[in-house]
Amino acid sequence: MRFKDQVAIVTGGARAGGIGAAIAKRFMEEGAKVVIGDILEEEGKETAKNLSNTGGEVEFIKTDMTVLDQIERMIDFAVSKFGRLDILVNNAGIMVRSHAIDLSESD
Repeated sequence: MRFKDQVAIVTGGARAGGIGAAIAKRFMEEGAKVVIGDILEEEGKETAKNLSNTGGEVEFIKTDMTVLDQIERMIDFAVSKFGRLDILVNNAGIMVRSHAIDLSESD
């Protein structure tokens, strides 16, 4: 168990069968406690419930990754719930017609 007792946040992990949910599941299989942050609340709750049934600890928190306050709240939630944060997987994303280096905070 490579990630035993570590805490991971996986953004964009709400959709069952999606990349983020698969990442969360794999971290859990390796012993990590996982927080899923996503804007899709109902799907996120359901995915977290299904993952928790496989063993391990997982929590969901609704997070809009375009809102800095919500990102900070997600991080605070992970630390409050599990006592630390070791890993962050930024899987959430949207298509923007620009180069990443030119993006503003709001983008």
